[in-house]
Amino acid sequence: MTVHELEQAKLSEIAAEYRSKGYSVGVRPRPEELPAFLSGYKIDLVAESPRDNVVVEVSSGPSLERTKLVRIAEVVKMDVKVEDGKVLEFRTRLQLSFKYQS
Repeated sequence: MTVHELEQAKLSEIAAEYRSKGYSVGVRPRPEELPAFLSGYKIDLVAESPRDNVVVEVSSGPSLERTKLVRIAEVVKMDVKVEDGKVLEFRTRLQLSFKYQS
């Protein structure tokens, strides 16, 4: 099996797993289908649900030994619920981005 075939098989496995959990899954989305903060990334799969969203990049091969995972988080919304002068709830919504650098 070639590296491309192995990556494709793993991508199909991941897509099936997220579909079984109730996610809407898009494989190999076009750049214009992605949020701006993900521009420039090679995204293989997007899984969406009312609870959360997942972005997946499938990679394999010896080049992974020389890579470093970079995580980017951007705060997009914050909510605070205050009652009788006391904070009851505090929520922060983040947009997360992950990228491997050589």
